[in-house]
Amino acid sequence: MKFVTAKYDNTIASFSCDSESEQTLIKNINNLLSNYIEALENIKSRAGLEIAMEISRQGNGYLSYMPSVTEPIVRQLNAPLRNIPDTFTMDIEAGHQVDKAEYLFK
Repeated sequence: MKFVTAKYDNTIASFSCDSESEQTLIKNINNLLSNYIEALENIKSRAGLEIAMEISRQGNGYLSYMPSVTEPIVRQLNAPLRNIPDTFTMDIEAGHQVDKAEYLFK
């Protein structure tokens, strides 16, 4: 966030997710989301939880995450919390204004 603030005037720069590894990640997440929704619709809570954990593992392999930092990340991104989508979408587009950067850990 400090980098975006300092170098890009709090504005998300143009970017793409076109690399093979990113496309593979998006495809895997979309498959997992589909399986997750199907599991919950069929009242298979345990399977749904296992799939949710796999989605988390996939995301952590791309960018590590700790639940306790959700609120400050959302605030800094100047974005609302979202429900789990049916498929992956890039919700923060080029030109989006982020908020002031702050430390996530003390």
